[in-house]
Amino acid sequence: MQPISSSNQSLFPLRNHGSPFGKWCCRCFLHVAFFFGVLPFLLSDAAGLLAKEEKPRDAYQVVWEEVSELLRRREYGSAAATLDSLAKEQDLRNYGTRLEADKNAIHGLQVLERIVLEQAAQLEPGSPIEISGIEYTLVRYEKSTRGDALVLKSKSLGRETKKQIVDLPAGTWVELAEFDLAALEAPELTLGIFLAFDRIADRKAARKLFNEAAATGEDVTIWLMRLDDAEKRQRAAAGKPDGGNDPIVGKWDGHIGPRGGIPATYHFHRNGTGVMTVDPKVLATQKPSPGQTLQQFEAAKRLIQTMHFSWERKDDGTYRLTFKTGTGTFDGISLDGNTFQLPGDTRTFVRQVER
Repeated sequence: MQPISSSNQSLFPLRNHGSPFGKWCCRCFLHVAFFFGVLPFLLSDAAGLLAKEEKPRDAYQVVWEEVSELLRRREYGSAAATLDSLAKEQDLRNYGTRLEADKNAIHGLQVLERIVLEQAAQLEPGSPIEISGIEYTLVRYEKSTRGDALVLKSKSLGRETKKQIVDLPAGTWVELAEFDLAALEAPELTLGIFLAFDRIADRKAARKLFNEAAATGEDVTIWLMRLDDAEKRQRAAAGKPDGGNDPIVGKWDGHIGPRGGIPATYHFHRNGTGVMTVDPKVLATQKPSPGQTLQQFEAAKRLIQTMHFSWERKDDGTYRLTFKTGTGTFDGISLDGNTFQLPGDTRTFVRQVER
């Protein structure tokens, strides 16, 4: 027996056969071997990958994402109508219990809204009211087809402003609702849901209320899970330059120094940083203060032309602003629509209108 040589022998003798039949047999053998030997492994691997990528998603999660966006905007009637229409969907036939629980929760939010409107309408003119840390007195209550509103007078500035009830901060809603909590079937749960998923949420207070609701026998498991998910998304958004949607983000016109001082622009970025800038043309009009040397004056101009800061929103809804040059920290900043004031300061910062 002669040894097999790579130069003149083959493991498949038919391959070396010069006839067309031999070549055809060889090709058939290779195709069959691939089909029964290799292809099944490739298909099983592909099926495994697809199974990993196409994990069945909780069908109701899509519903909750739509509903929670309506809760964020305080459109409780639309949220209730959405659940009513989706209850007929075939894909949701196994989620009847969860659907009913959510419908009951939204009914509670609708009652909460009614209580807030009723209590606001009962406020007497001249009544003191604090909104986002700013003190006002009530001038009058205005009813409107576009939404009822409070006409208020700022104690510090002495000017009138109008605030729609639907746009009042979450904390103000809770304060008004506390006058008639007995009207809510499950007050701790309802207030917890409101604070957890409102557009300016107070999730620390919401978690506390959920725990209090659990102590009264309410099942809050799904709400705690949803709260955890919301907090995870918030943390993820806060870590990205393009994440988050905080109302303070944007450009604000303000001043350096006392009211009427040097005009400046404060730009709050989405990632918790910011920059204050002064127009060089404005700086060119400034003059040294009495007793200030020219060298000190030039150094001060360079310092204030561009100043970087960091900001954060605290659990109570107010903000802390810290300049990185060590020039100061401002704590307890409260937004008032498109304006805000620094605590203990008469300066007003106004949001720039996008052009």
